[in-house]
Amino acid sequence: MMIYELRDLLKRNTQANIDGQWVPARPTRLAGVAGLIDRIKGAWAVLTDKADAVRWPESQ
Repeated sequence: MMIYELRDLLKRNTQANIDGQWVPARPTRLAGVAGLIDRIKGAWAVLTDKADAVRWPESQ
């Protein structure tokens, strides 16, 4: 599922170098219908105020 808790993202030791700056790397997402359903569930959680959205750097 694409919904991650903040502590999980902070624990990840995966980073990407974007324009000379190291930033947390964006997790990979599911493809196909399963990915679409997962994204809809995530969007619903944000719309119902059960989650917050995070905007990743544009290069990711």
